[in-house]
Amino acid sequence: MTLSLDEVIARIDSILNGYRFATTNLASNALPSPVRRGKLYEAWTLSTLIDAFGRRGLGVKRPSSSIMDLKTFGGPIDRRYPHFDVTSSRGQTWELWTDIYFLTLSHALRGNPCQYIRSDFHELDIVAVRPGTAGMPRHDEIAFAVSCKDTRFKKVVLRETLGFRFELGFHPGIVSRPLPHPLLSPPKVSAGRLYAYSTYRAGLDFQRPGNVLGIRFAHLGWPWSV
Repeated sequence: MTLSLDEVIARIDSILNGYRFATTNLASNALPSPVRRGKLYEAWTLSTLIDAFGRRGLGVKRPSSSIMDLKTFGGPIDRRYPHFDVTSSRGQTWELWTDIYFLTLSHALRGNPCQYIRSDFHELDIVAVRPGTAGMPRHDEIAFAVSCKDTRFKKVVLRETLGFRFELGFHPGIVSRPLPHPLLSPPKVSAGRLYAYSTYRAGLDFQRPGNVLGIRFAHLGWPWSV
């Protein structure tokens, strides 16, 4: 079954609003209008993850926020915007945020200077951090991060993903198989996992180096024919 663009947006709204605490504005949408295709894919990825977490028994809540639309531009954590609380069966909770700047490993290696330069922070599409994390999270405060690409997965995208991997810190140890998928394994204590989602299956070709470096390449297509 294929869906129209409006049906996809409605499904995203339905999933993301389904976990929201009661508010006075129940009719609001989760996405701003209009929304660019790249940001729509980020929301589609987020809603897929959130829905899977909920189906697998993890506690998912969307706390009240003064702004109802998802954040769709880069910047520090801003609690006026929506986020999601995900709680494991062991009672561990993470906050999921969209379009967040994080402070890089290279910034830490330079002694964490207070005067930032442009290379000290980068934008991640989806991040999971401990409750109460403020501002721009440090690289070692991120439990997992998700990069979302609605574009052909060429080597330039791989190089960008490898840059994120370095600046998030190298995943400890050599792994012999792909990292657990967020859909199959809830995030554990901060391990700096990195997931690269793409609408194109070609991204899966890079999984072998990903196994070594702590990157999971995943294919998530649109629910319509393109």
